Amino acid sequence: ICTSYAGKEVVEKIIDDREEQLLTRLGGSKEDLIKNRPQLPIIPLPIPVQKIQESLLDEHQARLSLDIPLDAVVIVWLGRLSILTKVDPWPTYALLERIAAQVDQQLILIECGPDQIPSQDESLEKLRVLCPNVKFIRFGGDKPVSEEIKYKILSASNIAISLVDNIQETFGLSIVEAMASGLPVVASNWSGY
Repeated sequence: ICTSYAGKEVVEKIIDDREEQLLTRLGGSKEDLIKNRPQLPIIPLPIPVQKIQESLLDEHQARLSLDIPLDAVVIVWLGRLSILTKVDPWPTYALLERIAAQVDQQLILIECGPDQIPSQDESLEKLRVLCPNVKFIRFGGDKPVSEEIKYKILSASNIAISLVDNIQETFGLSIVEAMASGLPVVASNWSGY
């Protein structure tokens, strides 16, 4: 089962590659291989839109509970942070730093989600130091974030951002959750996104 056309395309490319290897090594008919391919139905991941919307708080209430200034511009990165397999955060950080240097309001980036590997903390912090005009708040890290905290963060945010550079992003669950929360989304325009 594939969760998106992008995911199906990746699987089909792998199957095509393996079939070519088999034909080169063993001979045979491409048509026979195609007849015996597995079915690849596309079934998108279910999103509990109603539950998300019912779990959202008033922005003011959410910000007070998270100790976030009421007049700040809050941008949320929702999802796993992995420098090696998901995203190089520097383009996002640099973009937000440029914006933060030009606006009168405090700009906060909330990173909400688990890290893939603990050893990247030092690398992320070295990048964050290069952005003195952006306030970084981290939820997650070595532990998953509860749904309750995630909904508070979504309630407190103005914009969601997800500039991933992994070309095999198959669906973009975090983007759909942000959209279900009513947030505008700035995201990479490729693959499952």
